[in-house]
Amino acid sequence: MRANRAGRRIEVKTSRSTVEVNELTRTGRVVRSARFMAPRVLAVVEHPVEEAA
Repeated sequence: MRANRAGRRIEVKTSRSTVEVNELTRTGRVVRSARFMAPRVLAVVEHPVEEAA
């Protein structure tokens, strides 16, 4: 995966019943985490970061 702003990256893990999404720092520390029921997930979309002018 490609690092985004502040060097963070998104990691997605899927299983038969759940989809787990983690936002990680460069060192691998989890910043945010979310878990969803797999049958209810249509798409996981990461919005682009707005850059300051």
